Amino acid sequence: MADTGNNRIQKLTAATGTWSEWRRSGGGPGSGLGEFNQPYGVALDGSDNIYVSEYDNHRIQKLNVASGVWSEWKKNGGGSGSGAGEFNHPKGLAVDGNRNIYVADSDNNRIQKLNAVAGTWSEWAYRGAIAGDGLGEFKYPNAVAVDKHKNVYVADYGNNRVQKLDATTGVWSEWKKAGGGSSSALGEFDGPTDVAVDEDGNMYVTDFYNHRLQKLNVATGVWSEWKKAGSGAGSGLGEFSYPSGVAIDHDGNIYVADSGNHRIQKLAAATGVWSEWKKAGGGRGSGLGEFNNPTGVEVDRSGNVYVADMKNHRIQNLTAATGAWSEWKKSGGGVGSGLGEFNEPYSVAVDKKGNLYVADSNNDRIQKLTAATGVWSEWKKARGGHGSGLGEFRSPLGIAVDIDGAVYVAESDNQRIQKIKIAPTPSDAPTDITAEVVKGKSQATVSFKAPVKDGDSDITGYTVTSSPGGLEASGTGSPITVTGLTYGTTYTFTVVAINGVGSSVASAASNAVKPEAILPPQPSSSSQATSVSEETNAVILVNGKSVNVGTVKVTSVNSQSVTTIKIDQDKLADRLVTEDQRAVVTIPVKTKSDVVIAELNGRVVKNMEDMQAVLEIKTNDAVYTLPAQQINISALSDQIGKSAALQDIKVQIEIAVPTADMLKVVENAAAKGSFKLVASPLNFTVRGIFGEKSVEVSKFHSYVQRAMRLPDGIDSNKITTAIVVEPDGSVRHVPTKIITIDGNDFAFVNSLTNSTYSLVWHPVEFLDVAAHWAKLAVNNMGSRMIIDGVGSGMFKPDQEITRAEFAAILVRGLGLKLENGAAPFSDVLPQNWYSSAVNTAYAYRLISGYEDGSFHPLDKITREQAMDMMAKAMKITGLKAKLPPSTDPQKMLTPFTDVNSAAGWAKEGIAACLQAGIISGRNSTELAPKSYITRAEVAAIIERLLRKSELI
Repeated sequence: MADTGNNRIQKLTAATGTWSEWRRSGGGPGSGLGEFNQPYGVALDGSDNIYVSEYDNHRIQKLNVASGVWSEWKKNGGGSGSGAGEFNHPKGLAVDGNRNIYVADSDNNRIQKLNAVAGTWSEWAYRGAIAGDGLGEFKYPNAVAVDKHKNVYVADYGNNRVQKLDATTGVWSEWKKAGGGSSSALGEFDGPTDVAVDEDGNMYVTDFYNHRLQKLNVATGVWSEWKKAGSGAGSGLGEFSYPSGVAIDHDGNIYVADSGNHRIQKLAAATGVWSEWKKAGGGRGSGLGEFNNPTGVEVDRSGNVYVADMKNHRIQNLTAATGAWSEWKKSGGGVGSGLGEFNEPYSVAVDKKGNLYVADSNNDRIQKLTAATGVWSEWKKARGGHGSGLGEFRSPLGIAVDIDGAVYVAESDNQRIQKIKIAPTPSDAPTDITAEVVKGKSQATVSFKAPVKDGDSDITGYTVTSSPGGLEASGTGSPITVTGLTYGTTYTFTVVAINGVGSSVASAASNAVKPEAILPPQPSSSSQATSVSEETNAVILVNGKSVNVGTVKVTSVNSQSVTTIKIDQDKLADRLVTEDQRAVVTIPVKTKSDVVIAELNGRVVKNMEDMQAVLEIKTNDAVYTLPAQQINISALSDQIGKSAALQDIKVQIEIAVPTADMLKVVENAAAKGSFKLVASPLNFTVRGIFGEKSVEVSKFHSYVQRAMRLPDGIDSNKITTAIVVEPDGSVRHVPTKIITIDGNDFAFVNSLTNSTYSLVWHPVEFLDVAAHWAKLAVNNMGSRMIIDGVGSGMFKPDQEITRAEFAAILVRGLGLKLENGAAPFSDVLPQNWYSSAVNTAYAYRLISGYEDGSFHPLDKITREQAMDMMAKAMKITGLKAKLPPSTDPQKMLTPFTDVNSAAGWAKEGIAACLQAGIISGRNSTELAPKSYITRAEVAAIIERLLRKSELI
């Protein structure tokens, strides 16, 4: 018999009438073999072997009577368990005639059976939900949240605690009252109903029966609270009655579903002031912007607010831009089970694409509203009702979406958290494909609309393909330019969208277009050329030594004088073999001419490229210094057509006075931009020609220098910068410095593109920097059109700057050509003023966004973020390569006592900026990496970057 209280098994021998026992030596509970802790059941098999169930040791023991040896079945390591052959407070025990063992596993709510022959355990049990209080177990979980690192937080309502699953380690932790149970102390709970996490990792919990909102400051580990003074429910601002939902927006504003007060409250982060939305006069309401026990609240990236208006069986939406409320519900109101209808919706979530998810609790389902289509869909048990299978639900109360689009659901009655990862598919094809060509350009600009359905995977790019030819071009959005087209050929284009799964099907074909050539001015007929000179020998310089290696021809074409210098391949090649690497080939043109063209073939350019030679075109007005490697003859040949031999490709480098039409564009740009032209504009062009096909080299991989001579009588102090004027009249600064050579003043202009350049006078002096430490830098950058004022002659030098503003200033400072099209970030829209600047900064790898695909353009930029971007800019300007090598860049950070507050990803960039001297600490020991940077500081560091890079 099981002598439970004495922790022993006793036996009465019938033949002798004597008792014997098995127990721990000395008595008391024990866990060794043949020892017991609350033995509960005893059974014997046909050989009189004894079986004992032990309630508090969570095991079954067996005594082999023949050998006198005890053995056991239990969880490995001991303790309670729910696996096969593991037990949680076993009670009843039986053995059948085949020696199979049966155990009443009481707290696991099951019967287990050991098959004596196979040695395997099986069970009979109801496998429905079982509440638990261990880590990773739940009792009526009410809400779930996911932070930007994909850590999961659960409001474990029935256990009066909040649990967290660390995404990196897979380990659960908890916040609760020591020993468990409800409490009103800080960091302890009485019915936690919702949890939210802000950008800094601070946690917010609605504490239902304590009528309060709690906050955990993750940096200090200190809890604080908002509630009515004293205790109990309250209805004043910042007081609560059974708060059920909480949300945080990107600006740190807090929203609370104050269920018992039938309202939504908002705490403004900037002012610390509470406000509310509710029925006038208070109480339940069913009008728009009125509520009946609201239980869930969410805010999207645009500040739109969504509310689960539970007892009104609807979802309400406040549009931030208009302040107007709207709703989704059953027509006529009340309970509904159709798509977009609800039965006590409890919580809402919004993903980064604006899709809305609703925990439709009494319909035991999750509904999703796809933002792009406005169509509702659902996840639920087949044929409806509650279920416990995967993708089935029983009282879903909480819902959240992570940065990858995975959906998390807190199911109260299934005592679990489900994670739903939607399997992505290729997106739909782009639509509305249109193509345009410009005469004289062997390229087409293809525009299109993004697909409505992205296949539940972010679209990362698009590829445009030509027909015929199969030429491809890729980009992150519309429009995309396809180069290398053949003049006179008719083309159509298709577009595919690319997401994480792959490419979509090809779109419908675009309209047909035919690029047409405008060849450089050449005397092809008597109607064009008014005069043609005889060819004469061309004398050029190789490392300063005169060499006769070509011919010169002067023509007059369309009222412009054209001087063409053709270089003989063999003669120049023979000369270069006698020179060292990095030879300088100078083509001087002393004749006054509107257009100067230096013409080499592709083979000559390739030879010069291999020698890292530099080509210099010198006219009376300009010097164009072009490293041969910048022409990139291999890429140019690929665009023209791989069938063309290098020696058959003509490469022309041209300096020209713009046409009359382009001169008018420049003059109009000057009038519009309030600057004065102080020198005639010049076009700089590099092109490859094969037959009738012409391809321009429009972008270089590092700065290319042009020196433009100032006209006689022009004061060099009245030149502020050079500008690029595009054919559409848009203007941008390019880095410029004035240098005097042999008594002549030259503006040295550095740019990554070819175009039309002019020198301008654009003096700026902001009124509010007259006595400011950054006066010179601010006015200099303003005069160079790199920074703008705020109106009325003011600059506001000490105002902090946003990420978008900083990206735009950096792009302007570097003189980069703006790139249009869809931005790579979900929160940068084509209509935003900063869209093209952000696109350009991203294309040049100056910026990267956040893990969720956003950029946060309107967030203030921190010093460490600015330094990271400046370090990347140093690579473009060549400054990074000029710095002396450092065995340990981190030594630059040693003097600063706050260096550990800098993010790990930022430290390399900070060190580079400090080493280059373009940024310093706020003082000798304070780096202040998390502090915001001001407009004056930005002007100063951009100026230092350009000066130290020797660009201004």
